[in-house]
Amino acid sequence: MLYYNAIKILIYATPFIDSFNGLAMSVGGAVIFGQIIRVPIIVGMILLLGKINFRYFMISLFALAVFLTKDVVFSGVFVSDVVTSITIDFRYLYVLVFCQLLISCYKKGIISTDDLLVWGKKAVLIFAVIIILSKISGVGLNYAGANKGLFIEVNALTALLVWGVSIWLYPLYFTKFTRLDLCGGVLMVLATGSQATKTGLLGVCTVMLYYGVVKAVKRKNARALISTLILVIVGCFGVYFYLASELGATVLSRWQYFMARMDFFTFLVSGRNIALQVAFSEWSSDILYILCGFGYSIGAKLTFGHNPTLSYGGPEMDLLDIGFFYGIIAMCVVTYYTVKPIVHYTFAETERSCIVFSYILLWGIMFLGGHVLGSPMAGIFYAVAYVMAMYRGKTVFRK
Repeated sequence: MLYYNAIKILIYATPFIDSFNGLAMSVGGAVIFGQIIRVPIIVGMILLLGKINFRYFMISLFALAVFLTKDVVFSGVFVSDVVTSITIDFRYLYVLVFCQLLISCYKKGIISTDDLLVWGKKAVLIFAVIIILSKISGVGLNYAGANKGLFIEVNALTALLVWGVSIWLYPLYFTKFTRLDLCGGVLMVLATGSQATKTGLLGVCTVMLYYGVVKAVKRKNARALISTLILVIVGCFGVYFYLASELGATVLSRWQYFMARMDFFTFLVSGRNIALQVAFSEWSSDILYILCGFGYSIGAKLTFGHNPTLSYGGPEMDLLDIGFFYGIIAMCVVTYYTVKPIVHYTFAETERSCIVFSYILLWGIMFLGGHVLGSPMAGIFYAVAYVMAMYRGKTVFRK
């Protein structure tokens, strides 16, 4: 029960941990609550991992040792650079350890994918409710004209919301749904749409169109596809009127500003192709960088030195960030494991296929938008999505 309750509590606590960070920022305080509370959490997870899976425990300690050694060696004499790199490493390690803990507990029969689905759905709904209440009350953080609730990490928030939409809308299309399913699905769509991000809007449309097409094809139900198309069209009109209103004017003006200065693809990926070119030119200049990476501090300095207009010290695409900061070997290992759940994906109207589709959606956002594998907030739900996609439908003796 210790492992079962620890995982359950951590999943449910995540939206509150990060909302306290946002609350501190909104009143002008220091954003350190999440960092402080997650230090004992990761120590506790590593200790639990040592009791349940010694191999994963040793992998975590090895990763920690490599990170620390690399940070000291690569960051030079500046303590601030070492601290910055360690902070970034800590975020990746947090997600890695939690994912290993989930896999270990699943294989031991301590938790099931049913547990993870229930906990994940309820936790992302808490995010949606906090965002909507923040919008109604006028409390929270604004970014590009949209209220983000009390959550600081915009990309990570969008990623977990889109994933939440995909798992909440599934019953509305394919099973007998309850009022909670309906209310949850509506709240998730509203919260995601309210962020006015390109990724969020495209994600919602993708989920609805995919489910509508699958249902129409498998059940020969044209009404499902037509209904979905109508909903998407109505939603697009809703977004249009929002952007045309005074409330959405900031978002629209921001989009217009960037579209006037970028080609369409650059605008669509928010300039990540430019950041990738800069990062690759620095990364490929030395075989040592290719094999071992830079570490965040040095990588950011080189990137910003090459192009100071960039907003992030790397490609800002998770797998490529890992290659840039930690080397090509680490990138290949992470890519192999993150792609595994996708390999046996089939286009079908089954819960498993839709769980895998939800994972693919999250994986795509992680790859193109970044800030998922290195985010304790979104990374928790990436780990949940990963374990469900890998093992949903497989039977493990439940202890």
